[in-house]
Parts: sequence; structure tokens; C-alpha cells
Amino acid sequence: MTRLFALLLSGCFALCVVTPASAERRALVIGNDTYAHVDPLKNAVADARAMAKALEKVGFTVAPPVLNADRERMLDAISRFTETLGGSDEAVVFYGGHAVEIKGVNYLLPVDIRSDNERSVIFNAVPLNYLLSSVGDQRPKFSLMVIDACRDNPFKGSGRNVNSRGLVPAGAAAAGQMVIYSASEGQKALDRLGPNDKSPNGVFTRVFVKAIETDGVHVAELMERVKEEVHRLARTIDHQQLPAFYNAAVGRYYFKGDGNSGRKPDDTGSRNDEDSAAFDAAKVADSVEAYEAYLEALPNGRYVAAARIRIAALRKATAPPPPTPVADPYPPGKEFDDCSGCPRMVVIPGGSFVMGSPSDEPNRRDVEGPQRTVQVGKFALGKTEVTRGEFRRFVRDTGRSVSGCYEYDGKEWKLDSGKSWESPGYDQTDDHPVVCVDWNDAQAYAQWISRKSGQTYRLASEAEWEYAARAGGRGVRHWGNGESEACRYANVADQAGKRKFNWGPPLFECDDGYPATAPVGSYRPNDFGLYDMMGNVWEWTDDCWNESYRGAPSGGSAWTSGNCSRRVVRGGAWDY
Repeated sequence: MTRLFALLLSGCFALCVVTPASAERRALVIGNDTYAHVDPLKNAVADARAMAKALEKVGFTVAPPVLNADRERMLDAISRFTETLGGSDEAVVFYGGHAVEIKGVNYLLPVDIRSDNERSVIFNAVPLNYLLSSVGDQRPKFSLMVIDACRDNPFKGSGRNVNSRGLVPAGAAAAGQMVIYSASEGQKALDRLGPNDKSPNGVFTRVFVKAIETDGVHVAELMERVKEEVHRLARTIDHQQLPAFYNAAVGRYYFKGDGNSGRKPDDTGSRNDEDSAAFDAAKVADSVEAYEAYLEALPNGRYVAAARIRIAALRKATAPPPPTPVADPYPPGKEFDDCSGCPRMVVIPGGSFVMGSPSDEPNRRDVEGPQRTVQVGKFALGKTEVTRGEFRRFVRDTGRSVSGCYEYDGKEWKLDSGKSWESPGYDQTDDHPVVCVDWNDAQAYAQWISRKSGQTYRLASEAEWEYAARAGGRGVRHWGNGESEACRYANVADQAGKRKFNWGPPLFECDDGYPATAPVGSYRPNDFGLYDMMGNVWEWTDDCWNESYRGAPSGGSAWTSGNCSRRVVRGGAWDY
């Protein structure tokens, strides 16, 4: 049984710049505004479309815009986009939509996000760092991440325990990467400049789109201009909005043209008296407001760079100390239980893996392919299979009737209505895994645990199950490719079973003393600390049955189409 820890991504945009002919300029644009369970937005989709059009005009290859995306589509779009990036490329990713900060971490919200409670929000969306690192891990020559998502807390007034005051600073950008937020920490990004503002785009995006078409100005300079113009426009209605900009890119990059575009012969002439007098006056006052007044009056003056440097120094001197980092309450590997009698859980780190088996693997079946890369978010999985004792508490509490069982006679399995999970036809104690439960029984158990704990429990998807079972390995089994280690890690068909059921070969040579099921946790765990992922009893997943993985989701979610009268089981059993 699994409990999902879903990830929240905050709205973000990344920009690529002009490069040599051998490099590719690629862009991904995402816009979310039709939220189902929180306050909808007005401009995010329009902003995304405007950004896609502007980027195409200056030579970017823009993937089809991803609009009003749920978590799976967002993860899939990010995964597909980053797979196209190479080391000489420049990348743009634009995200417009809701974003929140919770306990020092920024999250982007898919349109299907719910506000059940703070932990539910954290565990059911995509973190901003996932987007930044996904692009950074591909090591493109340059990327600019632009986060246009600092709007009101979408959960405000919902009666839920979800608090947010806008996004916190991004911290260090990845090498070669620039990051710009539409507003600074604690500020609201404006959708419009008053009731008479008819623009379909938010203030930050409209300024950014216009800046993209500026010829011959490198990106870092453009970002400074965007900051200044957004700040100036916000001040016209007595609002504070100053985009935050982080730069870890090396070199000069351009949306349009290059460093020689638009230069006039007298660009390097001596300073005139007006410029000198204005800057001298700003130095006498030596305040942020004075230097900003100089920049507004003489945006192309000789002392623009000096004014900005002094503004940065003044702000740093008066800036509050950075917030104390908040430790992740559920780091990978952490074990916990949510209530008395709840299953013991292990936090599984998110990541990507190759699902399925290669076509040349011995004994491989067609249903095990084709192989594909799947991205899985962080989640928690039961440390062991659900025990008979744990299931007993569920039956007693709910009064659910669970009867009938397939009994093994040594040759075949036969349905016996007189058998049940309490008496399956072979010896068990309450430490053994529960058997004789169907998919609906497993779902009912997960719903009961959810009510009992106040958290969200469900069956694992097949992709999550295989990711957790492999535990980072790429062999036939999580311990490797050989069969000799099987008896150390799994309860399989061995000599103990042969004595009871008179099995013939092939059998494992080991003898664990358990002809059928063994107590959970009797064998070695895999590298994620999970027991009995292979052998002992088959385990239900949330997926409908399909004949292959063609068309299966790539974001780690369950495949809920196909033959849903049949469900996928994984892991093998004691007779296997």
C-alpha cells in the first residue's frame, strides 16, 4: 500500500538566447489559470500564448504550449522538453500560474491541486527546484528561468491550513542559468494597472515580451531593464513590485541581434554636463530613490552600471537576514507511521528510471515492454506488505465481509468459498502478509487508513511499484541479474515448499522453513529499505490491465484506461 507525497511546482519561465549556428534555441511554455479547486487566474494562459508568439518571432523553436495542465502533464512536458536539450543549446521555459511557498520551499501548482491541508499540497504538486534542476542537469550552454507566479495565496480564505506569503528567493542558480521572478519575496505580481487597464497580459509578462524584441542588448541587461520598468509601472498605482533576478551565466547572450547591433558611432563619446550633474546629485543623496531617479531620467546614461551597483549595495545593507532554511520533514529514507496501527512507511526519493525489460532479457515476455523512461515524484511506500494483523483491525473497525479464497493443492489454484484471509489453507500468524483480498478490498483498506490517519493513502501505481522495487538498480532483479541471491532477498518456491506440495523442478535449492508465506521482513531489504518486493505474495497496483506499455503515462501516475475489469499485480509469490 502506498501513501503519495506529491510535489508542487511554482509557475516558471526560462529563456534561451542567440547562439552560434550550431546551437539550438528551444523554449517550453506552460500556462495554468482554470484551477478546479482553488481561485482561478485571468492572465496565465494569455501570458503563455503571448510569450510563445514573442519567442517564435526572435527565432526560438517553441514546443506546443501546455495550457491548464494537471500534475502529470506538467511533469511530462518538463521531461519531454529537457530530453531535447544538448550542451550547446540555449533553453527558454515559461510558466505562468499559481505558486506558493511553504516552509521555505517554492512550489508550482497544477490545475488539479487541492487544498485539503498543507501537507497534501506539498505532496501533490511539483517543486520549483525540480524544474530548475531538470533543465540544469542537461547542462545547456545558457538558460533563463522566469517565474511569473507571485500572485495572491490561492488558498487564502479556503478555511484550510495552507499558508503562503509569495515565493522565497531562488538561491544559487545552476551553472549557466539565469532565474528571474516576477516579484520579490512577499510581493504580489500585478495582473493589471487598475480597472481601466484592458491589456490581456499581466504587467510583468507585457514588459518582458516587449523587451525580447530589443535589438543588440544582452540578456542580463534586458533583465535589469525589465526590473526597472515593472517597478516603475507598479509605482504609478502605489504598488511595490520589483522582479528578483539571479545570474549564474557566463558570457553575453542576446534575444535579438548581437553586441554590435544598433550601435551608433558616437555611443562612446564623452559624458555631457546633464549626465554628470544628475549622477553627482544622486551620489550626494546616496539613496536608492536618488539612483532610481537618475536611471529613470537617463536610462542610457554613462553611469547606469555604477548606479545599479550602488543600488544593490544599499539594498543589501538594509535587507533583512535570509530566512533560516527549513529541513525537509520527510527526507528520502525516513520511516514514519501516521497513527497507531497505521502501516510503517518509508519515504522514496523522486527520480527517473527505465521501466520494463529489454527485448533480449532471458524469459522476458511481451507485456514487459517496450522500455521507456518514467519520471516519478517523491512518495512513501509501506516498508513491508500489509500484514494479517493490520488487515484484521480494518475488518473489525469497518465490519467489511471478505470471504472466499483460491487454495493451492500443489498443482493448481482452486476457488474455495470456505477459505478466507483468516484461514487460507496453510499456516499463518498475524505477522504474515494478508492474502485472499481482491483489488476492491485493497482499495477499501487504503480509504480506511486515510480516514484513520487524516492523510491520503492509495495503492501505488505500477510505475511507482517498479521504481521502488528496482531501488536504483537496472538488473533483472533489484539484487542483480543472477538467481543465486534470490533466497536471501525473497520467499520463493524452495525445498520447504517441495516437502509440503511435492513440487518437481525447477526449484531453488534453499530451505527457509516456510512452505507458503513467511512473516513480513524475514528476508533482506532492497536499497530503499523495502522488504518483500519480490516473492512472498503478489501485490496489487492501481493500474488497469494493458497488453504492453505502449501509450502508458510517463509521469509515474496509474494507467486508468484499458481493461479496468482486470488490475495489475507485481512482485511474484512463494510458489513462483
